Amino acid sequence: MATYAIGDVQGCYLELLDLLETIQFNEKQDRLLFTGDLVNRGPQSLETLRFVKDKSDQGIAQMVLGNHDISLLALASTTETPLYIKNHTLEAILKAPDCDSLLAWLAQQPLLYEVPNTAWILVHAGLSPQWDLVLSRALANEASEFLQKFASQDLFQYFGNDINLWTDDLTGIARLRYIISTFTRIRFCHPNGSLDFDEHGDQSSQGLIPWFKYPNRKYQGTKILFGHWAALKGKTEDPEILALDTGCIWGNQLSAFCLETEILYQVSCSAYKK
Repeated sequence: MATYAIGDVQGCYLELLDLLETIQFNEKQDRLLFTGDLVNRGPQSLETLRFVKDKSDQGIAQMVLGNHDISLLALASTTETPLYIKNHTLEAILKAPDCDSLLAWLAQQPLLYEVPNTAWILVHAGLSPQWDLVLSRALANEASEFLQKFASQDLFQYFGNDINLWTDDLTGIARLRYIISTFTRIRFCHPNGSLDFDEHGDQSSQGLIPWFKYPNRKYQGTKILFGHWAALKGKTEDPEILALDTGCIWGNQLSAFCLETEILYQVSCSAYKK
């Protein structure tokens, strides 16, 4: 039996199938973990979502929600699409006959998953430096309970860069906006622990600190598998913090990490522009 954590697929379904062939995935005994962002930008988001849902229904796959997955839920929750998401590639899902069941399943997926019988946790983007694992788990569950009711909510109001510093007294939309943004969008922190949602590169000249290098972070000692940050190219310089988004949609690679052997597998995604 092997457990494989797979980075952001983003609708690159054929590359996902190539990767599963490369790792010789055996659905009778192996298990798949996905770092989120199953959909958007790539050409086959519908096929990717159906595939992972089917494997999840069989009990052999688990994902966490990424920002693009939540954007899909948000598109289904409102008739007005914000300008920043106009160029999405999600129309096939929204028009699919099984759209409702796909989205209902997607909304049930967690923001944080603790991999059984291991020390690893799975998130899409990262953790706030002010959170230890106990608080991270509680806040992920709190936000997940909200997202499961997405059909009656305008989820786009829970996106934004304005709430960027955690305090225990955050409430309402501000609290949920910070929690969801952290789990699905965090990259850099300022020295005071506030989050920066604008910088997307692998390093910053503005005094910003990658979330996983923040000094005195409360989750130290937690082994984390994450995606979201393609510019890192899988490099964190920390064997207990593993970056798995290696930029498939940007023409780089799609990656899978075997938790048991600690071997990293990759397939080329040269069909996409760099």
